[in-house]
Amino acid sequence: MLGVFYGGQASGLHRELLAALLGMEAAYGPLETGVVARVVDGDTILVRLGGGEEVRVRLIGVDTPESVGRYASDPEPYGKEAAAFTRERLEGRVVHLEKDVSDTDRYGRLLRYVWTGKPESGDWEEDMFNAVLVKEGYARVATFPPDVKMADRFLELERTARKGDKGLWAFEP
Repeated sequence: MLGVFYGGQASGLHRELLAALLGMEAAYGPLETGVVARVVDGDTILVRLGGGEEVRVRLIGVDTPESVGRYASDPEPYGKEAAAFTRERLEGRVVHLEKDVSDTDRYGRLLRYVWTGKPESGDWEEDMFNAVLVKEGYARVATFPPDVKMADRFLELERTARKGDKGLWAFEP
């Protein structure tokens, strides 16, 4: 029932009430906390968890233009800017990692929503970095079921960013 209710549609007040009544882990799932050790590109980071283990994390629901690997010498438009934005905002910061449904992708990266503040703050547009990337025009929405609980919210942020020609949308016809 909780998964159906929360499913990305509950208001901030509802999330706060659920967190208070059921405990934060019940409303948001268990959170892992760590420090961003390195930014790989706009949507992939390395996080050092509490025990010292370093894990590669792919942000759920977003796709930034490519700028590393085979794209290093010829990055996609706005790829370097997206990577620089992520580096500026996350490198060296404490983050909280929230799982949706899947634990890892086919490359072994953890799939997570990355929070710079605690989810119970109620300000997901500012405290969830995945949302910030879309809102500021550094990422497109990319949904890969079953990890879709924030898809509708991300799509609304993308529509607003497109309308305002923010970031990468300034380059789109």
